[in-house]
Amino acid sequence: NQAVLKKAGLEQYFPDWEKVDLVQTSITIFEEIVCLHKQNILLGCLDLTSIRIVNSKTIFFTETDKYQIDDFPCLLRNTQFIPPERLDYIDKIFLFSEKTENYVAAVLAFTLMMPGIMPYAQRNSGDMLINIKRMQFPYAFRENHSKGVPNGFWRFVWSHLYYDLKEAFYKTFQYGEEKSTPESRYDTGFWLSKLKKYRDALLSGEYCKNDSYSAMMFPDTFRKVKNETYITCVNCKKEYPVWFMDDEFGTICKKCRSKKSESFFDCVDCGRRFFYSIKEEILHKVKNWKPQKHCDDCKKLVICKNCGKEYPAYLLRDGYCKTCKRKMYKMM
Repeated sequence: NQAVLKKAGLEQYFPDWEKVDLVQTSITIFEEIVCLHKQNILLGCLDLTSIRIVNSKTIFFTETDKYQIDDFPCLLRNTQFIPPERLDYIDKIFLFSEKTENYVAAVLAFTLMMPGIMPYAQRNSGDMLINIKRMQFPYAFRENHSKGVPNGFWRFVWSHLYYDLKEAFYKTFQYGEEKSTPESRYDTGFWLSKLKKYRDALLSGEYCKNDSYSAMMFPDTFRKVKNETYITCVNCKKEYPVWFMDDEFGTICKKCRSKKSESFFDCVDCGRRFFYSIKEEILHKVKNWKPQKHCDDCKKLVICKNCGKEYPAYLLRDGYCKTCKRKMYKMM
C-alpha cells in the first residue's frame, strides 16, 4: 500500500507493470471519483500522496477530511491543481465548483498518464504559476510543435500516449483551444471513458501491433508513425526519427551525443582526467584530431596582473604572462 504516482515509486513497487496496468489503475481511481461526485463530494485541491495503491484494481483515498462536502470548503491549496482563473484567489476561502473540479480531473488524468509530471512543467522555466496562468502547454500535437518539454523521457511517453488523450489534453491545457475555458472543460466521465478505450486498445494488442514500445510505461524512443524515416543509433542501438539524430553525424541520436565515451585525456596542467563525449570521440576519429592537452578550465582566458592582456590560464604563472614574467626576472 504505497503512494507511488511517480516513476521511481512505480518502478520500485510495481516493477512488472506495463502501460495497461497504469491505465487500469487510473480507471480505478476515476471510478471512485465518479462515485464521490454522485454524493456531492468534490476533491477540491488534490494531494497526490493521499492516493494509495495496492494494485491496479484496489486503491484508497486518504486524508478525505480535506475534500469539499456540500458547503464545507476544501482548505487544501496545491497550486498545481488550482485552475488558472482561481490562482489570484489562492489565499482566500472559496467553494470549488463543477468547473474547477473538471480542471482537477484533467490535471489528475495527465499526471497519471505522464507519471510524476504536471501539464505546465517546462524546461528552463522556474515559475509554474506563470505557465499555468498563461496556459502554455509544452507538448506537441499535430502541426503544433513542442516547446519546453521537460528534460528526460517525457517526450517519449507523450509520443506513445493514446491519440484521443493527447488531443483532449492539448485542447484542455493550451490557451485558446476549444476546451480551455472553465465552461467548456471535459468532465470526469469523459476522462474515464477515454481511459477505458485506451485500456481496451492495449489489451487487444491493436495499439502496440506496429510498435511494441507502446506497451511500456516508460518507453525510451518515439512511437513509430507512417511516412517517417527511422535510423538506428550506433551507440544505443535504438531507432529514432531522422530529425532526432545529430545534425553533423546522422548515426548517433541526440540523447547519446553528449554521453560520456570511453576515450579520455589527462590535462597536462592540472593533471585531471577528462572523458570525451561520444560526439567528441567521433570527431577525433573522423577528423584525425590530436589528443587534447589542456582541459576547458585551464584554457579559460585570464587577465595578466601586469599588462592586463588576456591569456589561457595554463600560459600564466603566478598570475603573470610569460612576457611580463620574463621582464620581472630581468629587473631582479
